[in-house]
Formats: sequence, structure tokens, C-alpha cells
Amino acid sequence: MVLANQTATSMLVSELWSQVRALADQREVDLDLRLLGKPGDISSDAREILSRSMNAVLQSAFSAGELHHLALELTFQADALSARIEHDGTIDPVGRSATEQEIFSHYTDIGAMGGSLSLSSGRGFGLRVELTLPFASNEAASNTLDRYQEPPRGRPTPAVAVMPALHERLTPQEEVALSLLSAGLSNKEIAAHMNLGVGTVKFHLAQIYQKLGVQGRGRGAAVARARELGLLFD
Repeated sequence: MVLANQTATSMLVSELWSQVRALADQREVDLDLRLLGKPGDISSDAREILSRSMNAVLQSAFSAGELHHLALELTFQADALSARIEHDGTIDPVGRSATEQEIFSHYTDIGAMGGSLSLSSGRGFGLRVELTLPFASNEAASNTLDRYQEPPRGRPTPAVAVMPALHERLTPQEEVALSLLSAGLSNKEIAAHMNLGVGTVKFHLAQIYQKLGVQGRGRGAAVARARELGLLFD
């Protein structure tokens, strides 16, 4: 596949497209490829993250057992590139943990860019990674991480502090993990309850801490902050 506008980003997309197709042919599995929208360009750092994340998933698919399905979807939106790659192969615990760690290692950089990262993995359903990377680096994003919005002057201060400007609301899985966290369950117990790997639970908790603005302060701070924001009730 060759894209009309051969920017560095579109060349990377072409390479990923070819790698996914080649792997699907090699493993003789069903393949779902989708390319949507008008190509735009992302930064070199974002391209590196996209390449390494996608290759980590492809490597896990290459070594997976019982692989039947492989999918890649790349969507060029108005101001960002969204990528989704997934497979349904059976991954051994060591391989799954290594892949999760590789993906999660980019989380801070993705957040600083103003992008987003979602990872789902576990027994019986393989691995799915979703990335959103903006076309242009957002310096304001890196300057506002771990800060709270100040209310406009002249207006009453709200009773509940405002969430960080760039942090999204909790996902349904994060809400469940937060509830179990507040009940005092360990990471292993949360993983068993949600039928997820421990590495995936750690990823969800890290996202919760980031969104609540308590990264590095631990479980107790996250629960207290969630109660302040009305996300948890005694």
C-alpha cells in the first residue's frame, strides 16, 4: 500500500500496514485492515511511540498460540492520528507482561503530548492497544500535567476541585478498578475480580492516579481524591 501524501507519518503507516498483512499471511489468520481519513503528520517522537507500540503487539501476535484474528485500524482525524491494533491469540503470562510493560513505558510521553493510550489484555481474548497521537506537539499539555485548573476570577470557587484540564473522565473499567481499590483489594485480587492480568490492572490504576492528579502518592491519596470529586461515596 502506498499513500498519496508520502510524509514521514504516511510512510510509517504504509510500513505498519505491510507488516500486519505479512504476519497475517504467515500465520494464516483472518485479517481486518482499515485506513480512514485524510493523512496528516505527527511528530518524530509520536512516530517512534506508534512504531514501538505496534511492533510490540505484532511480536506478541507472532509468538501467540491459537491465533485466529488480527486487526489494524488507522484513522486520521481533524487533529490527531488514532491507531488500534489487536489480536485474539493466547499469550503466555511472561510474554503478556513484557508486552504490557513495553506499551506502558510510553504512557507519560503520550500524556505529555496530549494523546491517549488504552490497553486491554488477558486470558482468552488476546491483546488490544489503542493510541491517539496529535498531529502537532502540545507544549501546553506538558506544562499543565499534574496541575489543577484555577477557577476564573470573579466567580465562586466550586466546592469540589476541578479535574486536570487534559485528563479525561474515568473509563468504565477504571471506575470498577477504583471501586475495588477503595474496598481495599490488592492488585492481584482486582485482577481476579475483573478477569484481567495484574499488569493490566497496574496500567488501569496508573491511569486513574494520573487522571486524579495523585500520581506517585499511592492508593490512599487516590481514594481520598476520588471521594473529594464525588466519584466514591462512603
